[in-house]
Amino acid sequence: MSRTEPLADGYAIALEEARRALDEQERAVAHLSTRAGLVVSAAALVTSLLGAPVLAHGALDVAAWIAIAAFAGVAAAVLAILSPRREWEFALHPALLIGDHVERTPPASTPLQRELALTMGASITRNRRALDRMMTTFNIGSVFLAIEILAWVVSIATGA
Repeated sequence: MSRTEPLADGYAIALEEARRALDEQERAVAHLSTRAGLVVSAAALVTSLLGAPVLAHGALDVAAWIAIAAFAGVAAAVLAILSPRREWEFALHPALLIGDHVERTPPASTPLQRELALTMGASITRNRRALDRMMTTFNIGSVFLAIEILAWVVSIATGA
């Protein structure tokens, strides 16, 4: 066995892990988008069920206005999550792969698998930052949903 075989195996493992991480991130984005849709659906249902009796009275108290503002907060958070983003990188563009790695002049002195793993690693880092922002926005939307529920309950309890 030559000295380069363990190194080549290591590059192959790193490349496979990078692919797996990008696939996992893509699934996380899809799942978070689905959950965001469920949160806005829950907020709409809460507003319909708990807000209807309060709105039927005509006069809105402070708690009702807080509930309405919280519903708007949920909607804004969900729109931020579901808005299209150009920053995601879940695969290498073929032109980048060919131009920067395959047809490089002079030829790369390092194995292609190493270069691809490092390139994908940079994408993983960029995606992680965007995914973290998405998760924070989702958590904020969830807090708004809890505030909305609480505010409607308080408004009903105080008999607005």
